[in-house]
Amino acid sequence: MTNEEKVEELKRQILEKRAGSFRYQGHPRTYCPHMLGVANDGRVVVHAFQFGGGSSKGPVTAEKGAWRFFYVGPDMGDVSEVARINTVPSWYPESLAKSDQPYQPPKFIAKVIAVVEFGEV
Repeated sequence: MTNEEKVEELKRQILEKRAGSFRYQGHPRTYCPHMLGVANDGRVVVHAFQFGGGSSKGPVTAEKGAWRFFYVGPDMGDVSEVARINTVPSWYPESLAKSDQPYQPPKFIAKVIAVVEFGEV
C-alpha cells in the first residue's frame, strides 16, 4: 500500500466513521481516526484514539486507550478497516463527548484534510 493509498483509506475511515488497524513502529494498532492533516513540516498525520493493539509501552486496551498522532510513512503498515466507530466501546473520552466546541487542531497542524466532529457519532 502506497502512502497515497494509506491517506485515502484513512480519509475514508474518518468520513465514514470507521475504526481501523495498522502496524506502526512494529506494533499492531487498532484505532478510531478523528483527524487527518498535514503537519507544518509537510508530513501527513492522523490523530486517532488507539483502543487496541500495542505500543512501545506495552498492550493497549479499550479501558486504557489513548489519543495518539501517527505519521503516514515508512513506520506505518497497510491500513485496513475493522468496524463502525459507534460499535467500538469507549472510542473517545467522556469529557470530549460532551464538548460543544468544534475540533481545534494542535498548532503543528498546518492543514486539516478530514475530521469527525464529536457530536456526529
